[in-house]
Formats: sequence, structure tokens, C-alpha cells
Amino acid sequence: MRQFTEDNLTDEVPKVGRLLPFAAPSFQGGVYVPRLTADGLTTLRFEYKVLSPRLSFHSDSLYWTYEDRLMGDPLGSNATAYDVALGRWFEHRYKVDFDVFYARRDPPTRAGGVAREESAGFAFDLFGLPFDISSSGGLLSEVRARTAFEYVTNVNYSTANSFRVGLLFSGAILPTEMTWSRN
Repeated sequence: MRQFTEDNLTDEVPKVGRLLPFAAPSFQGGVYVPRLTADGLTTLRFEYKVLSPRLSFHSDSLYWTYEDRLMGDPLGSNATAYDVALGRWFEHRYKVDFDVFYARRDPPTRAGGVAREESAGFAFDLFGLPFDISSSGGLLSEVRARTAFEYVTNVNYSTANSFRVGLLFSGAILPTEMTWSRN
């Protein structure tokens, strides 16, 4: 588990506020089990995130910078998220994951009948270990694919709902030590 916090109560409690605990404690954690079954080919991952309602609100985006460092969280403040994935290796070379996720974002204020945003969905991931491209002289290749489905209610605290489908396919060519060491 990781705890991260932001700011203290310097402005809210003059003179002693800077000595008090942080104002916006948030938590992120999870468990990864790389060998769930006896054959060692099934994996399990659980992650969660609980973000404080006092986490900074900024009008420009969910991220901001401070001394050239990216701050914030893509979920925003006052939010909770859960993610569970079950994976299985095939032929000791390919891995398929089934991922289920849920997130809830409460609005910064309850004024004006602003609604809570909730999203839930699932995804399938396919991953292949790098393989040798024959006749390439030592190059490796890698492929990944992801298909995700998500339903969101009250997008950005509005009354709009959305169904999203995401498709991702990526590939890479990787040089090996043999590729770089030839004269």
C-alpha cells in the first residue's frame, strides 16, 4: 500500500497548521499473485485507489506541474477505483488477461444538483513474449492487443452517459545485444 498526501493545514489553522498532519491523505495499493495455480501459469492482480476529497482542485486539468514535476491523479480528487485482473499463460509464450474495473468520482461540491460519475467495464489483453525475427540478424519482435468496454454515467458530473469501446494493437522491433555488437 502506498499513502500519498498533499498540503497541510497552514492556511486553515494559523500558527500551528504547518505542524499538523497532511490535509489530503489518499491511498493506493494492491496485490499481485504471479502463480495462482499449482502449474504457475495463472496470475491474479487486485488494485485499489481511494483519493481524498481535499486533494487539490484545479480548473485547467486533472494534472498540473510543480517544480517541473507532474502532480495530480488522472482519476481526480474525491474518487475511488478498483481493478481485478485474472491472467493465464499459454504455451509459456502468450498471456491472456481478463480485467474488470470500476471507478467512482464524486463532484468537488454538491451545489447545483451535480451528479456522481461512475464507470464500470471489462477488458481482454493479449501479450506475447518477444520472439526472434529469423533472417533479421538478431532482432526481436513483440505484439500486444487490448479490447476494452466501459459504461460511464454522468460523464464529468453532467447528465450525459457514455458507452466506450477501445481497441489497441501495438508492435515493436527490439534490437538485441547481438545486433549492436557486430562489426
